Amino acid sequence: MNNDLTAFAAIKVFYEEGNDLIQIFAHLVLLVFSDDAKRSLLDVQQSFSSKTQINIPVDVLSTILKRLKKENLIDYQTRNSTDTRTISLTEEGVVLREKIKQSYEDANRERSALVKDLNKYLQGKGIPLSEDGAAKKLAEFIEKNSEVAVAGLAHAPNTTQLNDSSFQYIFSYFIETERSNPENFGRLKSILYGKLIANTFVKRNFEKGAKLEKLTVYLDTNIIFSLMGFHEDSYNNSVKEVVDLIKKAGCQIKVLSFTIDEINIKLGGYLSEYGYYSSVIRVGSIYSVLKRRGYSRVQIISLMENMEDRLRELGVIIDYSFDLENLLLNKDDVVSEFSAYKNHSHHINSIQHDIGAIYAIRKLRNSSVFNWEKSKAIFLTADYSLARFNYEKEHRDRNTFPEVSYRTDMASMLWLKGQSGSDNVFVHNFLANYTREKFISKNIWDKFITELKAKKVAGKISSSEIEEIISYSETEKILFEKGERGIATLLDDRNINKIKEERLKQEKEIVENEELIKSQNEQLVNVMDGIRSDCRRVIKFKINASIWAITVIAVCAIGYTVYCLGIEKTSVLIGLFPIAAIIFLAISVTQKSEFVFLNFILQLRNNFENRKLTECISEKKKLYKISSERKSD
Repeated sequence: MNNDLTAFAAIKVFYEEGNDLIQIFAHLVLLVFSDDAKRSLLDVQQSFSSKTQINIPVDVLSTILKRLKKENLIDYQTRNSTDTRTISLTEEGVVLREKIKQSYEDANRERSALVKDLNKYLQGKGIPLSEDGAAKKLAEFIEKNSEVAVAGLAHAPNTTQLNDSSFQYIFSYFIETERSNPENFGRLKSILYGKLIANTFVKRNFEKGAKLEKLTVYLDTNIIFSLMGFHEDSYNNSVKEVVDLIKKAGCQIKVLSFTIDEINIKLGGYLSEYGYYSSVIRVGSIYSVLKRRGYSRVQIISLMENMEDRLRELGVIIDYSFDLENLLLNKDDVVSEFSAYKNHSHHINSIQHDIGAIYAIRKLRNSSVFNWEKSKAIFLTADYSLARFNYEKEHRDRNTFPEVSYRTDMASMLWLKGQSGSDNVFVHNFLANYTREKFISKNIWDKFITELKAKKVAGKISSSEIEEIISYSETEKILFEKGERGIATLLDDRNINKIKEERLKQEKEIVENEELIKSQNEQLVNVMDGIRSDCRRVIKFKINASIWAITVIAVCAIGYTVYCLGIEKTSVLIGLFPIAAIIFLAISVTQKSEFVFLNFILQLRNNFENRKLTECISEKKKLYKISSERKSD
């Protein structure tokens, strides 16, 4: 298991050196040869598989060997049966093999450093594994997620549910390493991208040097919802990164006109299901996200009425050239087949939309295509089952490129093309496949709501009790941990009575808390009133005392002046007052404003008094330990 991680890391290095896919694997094949030993084709195939855990078909391996022979790196005699060929290294092959071996050993050291750090992280999370065990879990995590991540390129098998608890911690390790340890994140990317390259090569559905011709990408409803922010943030961001890359690659971004109808139908469902979602419980549904983010019915209605304008704001062109009804003529059997493929779990409108999109892309292509660079049009989706159905029904046996492309495949293809800015986009989309496992399944939630509605129709519970059950603090935990079995637990009469009792208890506590808060506020108001009253009395007394003190001093000063200067000289000074009054009168008339000396003095006193009152109240509040926050309560 360690060997395949090392091989993937080495493959990434060889790819970035500019080698084409055949050259990359030709380099790796050299590692299975010793200096002078002769090997058969099947022996080489088995040895390579044992060393790298990569199974190369015989015809592909024959192509690799031809390349090596042409470059004078190996020698063999052509015979009628390829199985009996004896293959050996040339002198040039031995030299190159040693060079490749060094690169492979460097990749192995990088892998060892990564696995050691991962194992330390897992042990810190309570997962007791050896380093070999940690490497095995990492390889399993990448392998099982890659079944989703390379559906179009590698023709993935059925989706595997990732139930191993250690996988959640490996997912967290990816996230935390990107934030805090760029070196180990780079090592993780090397392994992941090496896996992608290996899958791509084995399935022979991609050529690095092929030119990307003019391509139009049509967005599915789920992609549009991500662009609008209606999924979880990590998922929204990964989709936005892919769409940005598509735009940078020069592709047009469009939406089929009947996809807008599908968008509005789904948003319209929120209007009727609004009361059946909680603002705190996380369900794998856009209705849950909308409710938790505070979208009202009025806001959604407004969005639906202005959907075309909103799409144009996102840079999406609307294609009005297809009529869904015409596209579905004589396609009832395909619609039924796809509905059964989805276990009849989706509304017929959604099924018809998806099949219509496939045939719209087919009309745009007007012929079969064998690689994505010349596909002309692609329907980009986040619905893996749609992408897989399209591939399995129409393209697996013919080896043609599907009309539908899974979003992670698009990210991988753009990275393989060396698209600028794509380095982390594939990783983020790869991880987004796993992020969505953290929420209550929409199917389970729908069954839960159906049971609630049935009990309401039977008169066993009321609308208010439904709201209580949905808002119950244990609802999310029970449904998440027990799945469908949790529905019976929640709707058991004893549990409903327990919820009612908790609600009555909470209401009682709320009333008691309100009374306590009211009492505390009344006390606080009384204390603050006392503080203000005391401060006003003290400040007023101090100011008035100061004024009278100044008055007494002034009177004494005037008396002393009269005594010293005598009555005659003093009368001359007194005579200056009328002159001053005339000057003040002239200023008032010319400025057309009343100059009231007494009002000016009173305003100064009021300002001074208010300032001192504020300081006094602040000091008293500190003394009584009354905070401004508490006062505001």
